[in-house]
Amino acid sequence: MSTDQEVGSVRDSVYCAAAVWSLYQTYRRINDDRGKSCQLGQSTVKCMRGILQCWIKQACRVELFKQRQSNQHALHSKFHFHTGEEIYPDDFHNHLQIDVVSLYIIFLVQIITSGLQIIYTRGTTKS
Repeated sequence: MSTDQEVGSVRDSVYCAAAVWSLYQTYRRINDDRGKSCQLGQSTVKCMRGILQCWIKQACRVELFKQRQSNQHALHSKFHFHTGEEIYPDDFHNHLQIDVVSLYIIFLVQIITSGLQIIYTRGTTKS
């Protein structure tokens, strides 16, 4: 874990979101009437959306990787906390992060299945 106050790791953030989400699930089951479950749920959503926003900034890398499947176009997994920008240059960070992406997707599906809305889509309405 980084001691730097400006560097965020996707892996660490996913694990933190999973821990907070677990607490959300617990408070939700005990019928928390003080709003703690809502706060925990929103903290989970904010963390997962933050990771997604960092990766959305790298969408061009995903497209290049789909075409060439090269380590050169790997997604970064360390970001600046406040800006969401990549921390390390490409020549320092040229390895695949498939395990981190997989970890994120696994928890994303679990969290969405539990009822939290992380991804908004346009044109959908509730009936």
